[in-house]
Order: sequence, then structure tokens, then C-alpha cells
Amino acid sequence: MTPQGLQIKFNLTPKQREFLEMPHRYRLFLGGVGSGKTTAGCLEVIRICLFYPGTQILIARKTARELEKTTLQVFDELLTLLDEGWEKTGVKFKLDWNNEEQMCTVKSLYSKDGYDHAIVYWLGMDKPDKLQGMNLGAFFLDEGREVEEKFFEV
Repeated sequence: MTPQGLQIKFNLTPKQREFLEMPHRYRLFLGGVGSGKTTAGCLEVIRICLFYPGTQILIARKTARELEKTTLQVFDELLTLLDEGWEKTGVKFKLDWNNEEQMCTVKSLYSKDGYDHAIVYWLGMDKPDKLQGMNLGAFFLDEGREVEEKFFEV
């Protein structure tokens, strides 16, 4: 159930808005340093979590170290922004953050088939064997230019 009056707004650049509004299954955001690529990707992950309960999503980058230093910090900051007003709305979106398991549980706005949340995993592409058997509904690869093509064959 969606809380009455809940509004979620982020200030987007025109390029971020264009990316987030693309209807395509596979999308690419090209831009220089500081152009908002990581933020746009993380916002898309959050949007999927909010509207598609039960979905499992993977956020990846070439190495786990780079992922933790950059992409995950942005993802966590955006979830924290969503949770700032949770006392008023009664909704807290970041339900669980587990670094050891490399996963986060995010509250969805709706319930479907017994699920009221989505799960976000993160993984460095330096360990491609961990991708085996993952049942993913979405995948966000940050800094794709760093990753070798062989990783897409997993």
C-alpha cells in the first residue's frame, strides 16, 4: 500500500531525466566525470525497488573496492535521503544493509505475491563466478568501460 501524500522528488539534470525516462530495456548513459551517471543508475535501481516488489537487482563495477568507494556511497546517500522524512510518512525504505552478505533490502511502495520489498546485491566484476545462478530482474553496471567483455558471457 502506498502511503497517502508520499512524494519522492530528486533534482535531476536534463541528461539524468532523459536517461531515466528512456523506455528501452537496455540503456547507456555516457558522460564525463561528474555528469551524474552513477546517480542516475542508482536512482533507477531505487525506482525498480519501489515499484517492483520481489525483484532482485545487482549493482556492479570492475572491482569490489571501487564499487564500495564510489557507487555504493551514492546508493546509500540516496536511500538515506528517502528515509529523512520517515517519521512523517511512516515509511522507511532502507530496511537492511549487510556488508558481509553484500546486499540491501529496500521497502517497495506496493506488495505483490507476498513481497513488500526488493533486494539489491552488489559485486565486483573481479569475481565473475559469483554471478553464476543469480536470478536478477535488473542489473546496473557502473563504469562499464572498465569491464572486459568476457564478464558478460557469465
